Amino acid sequence: MSAIHSEVDNIRAGIHSNGWWLGLIGPVLALTVLLYLSLMAALGSAQWRWDDTQILVSIIRLPLLDHFIDPGTWQSYSPANLTPWLLASYKIDLSLFGLRPTLFYLHQLLALGGVTWILYLLLRLWVERLPAGFGALLFVTGAPLAFMSQQLMTRHYVEGAIFAMLSLYWYVRYLRRAGSIKLLVSVAAFGLAATAKEIYLPLLLLLPFVPESHWRRRLLASVPFAAMVLIYSIWRAFMLGSLSGGYGTATTTLSPQLALTVMNSLTTLPALLLGSPALPFFSLVLLLSLYYFSRNPARLLPALVAAAGVLGPLLPLVLTPGITSPDRYLFLPWLTLCFAVALFADAALRSSRQASGSALLFAIGLLLLMPLPRAWSMRNEVLVVGREFDAQAVFIWENSSDTAYTPPANVLASYWFVQGLETLKSARGDTGLAPTAVIDPLFLDPDLSSLYEFNRDCLCFVDASASLPARRQGFMDRHRPNAPLSLSYSYLDRIFSWQAGPYDSGNWHFLSEQLGGLAPVPSRGELRLSLAEGGVLYLRYTSPEGWVTYSDGLVIRKQQQPTTWQRLGDR
Repeated sequence: MSAIHSEVDNIRAGIHSNGWWLGLIGPVLALTVLLYLSLMAALGSAQWRWDDTQILVSIIRLPLLDHFIDPGTWQSYSPANLTPWLLASYKIDLSLFGLRPTLFYLHQLLALGGVTWILYLLLRLWVERLPAGFGALLFVTGAPLAFMSQQLMTRHYVEGAIFAMLSLYWYVRYLRRAGSIKLLVSVAAFGLAATAKEIYLPLLLLLPFVPESHWRRRLLASVPFAAMVLIYSIWRAFMLGSLSGGYGTATTTLSPQLALTVMNSLTTLPALLLGSPALPFFSLVLLLSLYYFSRNPARLLPALVAAAGVLGPLLPLVLTPGITSPDRYLFLPWLTLCFAVALFADAALRSSRQASGSALLFAIGLLLLMPLPRAWSMRNEVLVVGREFDAQAVFIWENSSDTAYTPPANVLASYWFVQGLETLKSARGDTGLAPTAVIDPLFLDPDLSSLYEFNRDCLCFVDASASLPARRQGFMDRHRPNAPLSLSYSYLDRIFSWQAGPYDSGNWHFLSEQLGGLAPVPSRGELRLSLAEGGVLYLRYTSPEGWVTYSDGLVIRKQQQPTTWQRLGDR
C-alpha cells in the first residue's frame, strides 16, 4: 500500500525518479494482452477471410500505383470508398511473404502493437507515465481490437491511426520547438492517414485547439494541413467521381428517418463496446471527466470538437451497412475514448490526496477490467465466423469443379470472397477449376449426385449427398413459381436502385454473384456498386409462412435505365 501511495505522490509532484519501469509497464502489458487475445486466432490456421481475396486479386491483376491515380482501376475495386493505402499494405505483405496468410496476420498484430505504443508516446506529451500506460492498456482490452486482430481487411483503420497519431505527435513537437522538418513529417503523416481512411481528416479541426504555444502559431501551423485536405478533396472527387462515398447514396443518407435512427444507434454504442459493464464504466468516466473539465474549462470546446470529428463519420453508416458490433467502425471512437480517459485520470491523480489516491487507483484498475469480458466474447465470436472462412478456403484449395458444396452462411453473405479465392487458385497455378458453389436450392442441378456442406461441430466440410433428395423435395414444397412478384430497378452512375413488391411483409434477397451471393435487402433501396456488364440477378421473396418465389434471371447492364419486371400470378 505504501508503494501505491508513493506512486500517487510522485505523479502529483511530477517526479520521474520512480524509474524507467513505469514508462514500460503500460505498453508491455498492452502488447501482452494483445497477443493473448489474438495470437492463437490469427497465427494458428487462419486463412484468407472476408475481403482479403478481392484485395489480393486487385493488386495481383493491376499495378499498385494505378489504384492511387487511375479512377477506373480504383472503382473496379471499390466505387464506394477511397482507401488505397489498404491495398498498398497488402502489396507490401504480398511482396515480402507471398500468399502466406500467417505472416499477414503477424503484420496485423505488429500494426496494432504500433498503435498501442504510439498512443502511449502521444499521451506522454501531456500526462505522466502511469496514466499514459493505463490509457494504452485500456485501449488493448477493448472489443474493437479483439475484433480487428482477426480481420486483415481492417488494416487501413489500424495503420491510418498510426499515421494520424504520428501527425499529431510531430505537430505538437513542432509547436514546442520550431523545426520545419517536424512540421513536414506531421503533414506527410496526415496525408498518409487520409489515403488510409477519410475518418482521420477531421484531425484538422482539432489542431488549432491543441493546448500548445499561442493561437496564432497554431493557426499558421494548421495551414499546410488545410491545403492537404483540399488536395485530398480534389483527388477524391477525381477518383470516385464525387466527394461523397460510402455504400448508401445521398437520398438514403439524408432521409427523414435518419435523425431518429442516428440517435437510437448512438445510444447503443456503449453497450456494443462494453456489454453489461457499460453503465458502471461510463459512470466512472463521467465522474473523471466532470472533475477534469471543472479544473480545465477551456478544454471543453476542443473535447467537443474532437467528439464531433470522431462521431461525425459514423452517421452515414447508421443506415448502410449499420453499426451492430464493436468492429472497425468503433475503432477510432474507442481509441479516442482511451486517450481522453488517460487525460482525466492524470488530472485526478495529480490533485488527489493519499487516501483518495488509493481509491482512485482502485477505480482505474476496475476500468481496465471492465472491457475484458466483452473483448473476450468478441474474440470468440469473430473466431467462429473466421473459421467458416478458413474451412471454405481450404475446401476450395483442395477440391476441383467435379465437387459441389453449399457455402457457410457467413461466407454466403460475402460471396465475393469465394469469387476472389477461385481467382487466386487459378493465379497460383493450381490445376483444375474451383469446386461448384450452390448458393440457393434454386440452383440445385437435377443431375447433381454429390454435395458437401459446412459442419460447425468439426469446422469442416462433410459429405451431405444423402440429403439431396430431401433438399429437393423440401424446396419443391416451399417453392411457388407462379406467385406474384415485381422488381423495378436501374443501374446509373454506379448506383443500383430497386423497389420490390407487391408484399408488405416477409424477407427479400438478391441472388447474384456480383451482389454478394445471397444478399438480404430491404424491399426498396439504393447501393453504390461496381457491376460488370451482363451480370445476372434473381430476386427471392420469402413469405412469413415460409414459402418462397423467385424472379426470372435479370441481366444488369451498365447505365441500365429504369426497368420493371413483373409476374402477376396467383397469390
